[in-house]
Amino acid sequence: MLMLVGVPLFIRYLGLEDYGLWTLANSTLAIVGVLNLGLGDATTKYVAEYTSTGRTSEVTRVVIATVSLYAVVGVVGTIVLAWLAEPITHGVLRLSGAKASRAADIIRLVAIAFAPAVTMPAVTGIFDGKQRFRASQMLNLTRATLFVCIGLLVLALGGAISGLAFTSVVVTWTALIVGSLLAARTLAWLPFREWHVRKTMRKVVGFGVYSMLVALGRMAVGHLDKMLVGRTLGLSAVGVFAVAQNAASRLNDACVSVSRVLMPFFSARQADSGTQATAAPLYQAWRVGVLMMIGIATIGAAAAPSFLEVWIGKKLAASVLTPFVVFVVVYALQGIHVVPYFYLVGAGYPQIGARAIVVGGAVTIGCVWLLAKRYGVVGAAAAELAFPIVSSWISFAALRKTERGEQSPMRRGLVLVLLLHVAAFGAGFAVGYGLRAVYPAIRLIATAATSSLTLAGGYYLLRSGSNPYVSTVWTILRRLLAQRTQR
Repeated sequence: MLMLVGVPLFIRYLGLEDYGLWTLANSTLAIVGVLNLGLGDATTKYVAEYTSTGRTSEVTRVVIATVSLYAVVGVVGTIVLAWLAEPITHGVLRLSGAKASRAADIIRLVAIAFAPAVTMPAVTGIFDGKQRFRASQMLNLTRATLFVCIGLLVLALGGAISGLAFTSVVVTWTALIVGSLLAARTLAWLPFREWHVRKTMRKVVGFGVYSMLVALGRMAVGHLDKMLVGRTLGLSAVGVFAVAQNAASRLNDACVSVSRVLMPFFSARQADSGTQATAAPLYQAWRVGVLMMIGIATIGAAAAPSFLEVWIGKKLAASVLTPFVVFVVVYALQGIHVVPYFYLVGAGYPQIGARAIVVGGAVTIGCVWLLAKRYGVVGAAAAELAFPIVSSWISFAALRKTERGEQSPMRRGLVLVLLLHVAAFGAGFAVGYGLRAVYPAIRLIATAATSSLTLAGGYYLLRSGSNPYVSTVWTILRRLLAQRTQR
């Protein structure tokens, strides 16, 4: 909802070109953020593992080690980012004159937020490792809400892009301070002589290196790709690309938000019972992830034309529509990979997920570089299909060996479910096209309702069969109904 409200207003106050510059400044921050050594995931894993076995002093040692490392990383990253501001604007983005100076100033200002931004995953990782997911979610939600609300107020008062950057700095530092104080209250006190920081650092960094490689691979989708589009097509093209990508990426964000509980769960289950105890919950959770991704993608793609008109207006929607639909497919496929990734990390196989994502990211950047030149923003968006395809193929093949089994539990019944979703997309799109002369909001409701009802009817008709995906849908519905009845 914050994205739906914020993006059109940001574009209205900043203009498409400055919005593109803002996204590039944040992408620069994220790219340098690969220096975080992957300590966020490492914190979550070890806090979950030690908490499940009652080793509270080890939990505190892990947190002390990560905080010590982040103190160094934060200072180094801020200096590097400020130093690279000029080379990035001139060499990478190919800007010159006043535009280059302005862009460099924004990057330097954003650099002040590097230390808290790179540390936040470790702070939320403490809560996630202790399975206090509501606390980490509320922290992230509050931070995002404050940024959007205060940022829009600053822009409305004439603050321009520099005011938005300053708002980001203040909100990010505030979130880190508050989150750190809350997280510290959950930790056991440990005297200085018992810290043993060096020993713990070796363990944390050893695991975190794989997470850092994952972060490096993920830079391809969401950050390095924007840099390439900006270098090749200009700031306005980055604005169009970013609007389409940021909206569609909420698909993957939704899956990550729901599935992030699995990493500490698999880590704790692995520590308690071994690999065999994780197979059944892996496939159950994975099947739910597949259903969620293709369900949202089906309705989102069918309703895309009317949704974009309502959201950003008819003029900009015409430019964003095709890349948005492509990105919906990209992030739906990427979301399907989320559950097995969290399993691999939690169960102690981070190298498999790291290899898949690094290779997928490298292939994706090559495809973006080739297709953006020839086909523009649409070509760059289509090139991103390489990421979920390559990374999923590598990790699924390795997962088969890791689990000493096959992925037949995932393949069985999938074709029938996909055909049902294709039919739901076709029905929704046909209704939207037939009502193209109607007000966009009404068309949006009609399209989404048609696709949803088609899916509901299809799953109802298939309920008596043995399809595991259909059975999963009805199991979820029965559990939700039972919970409501108990309340």
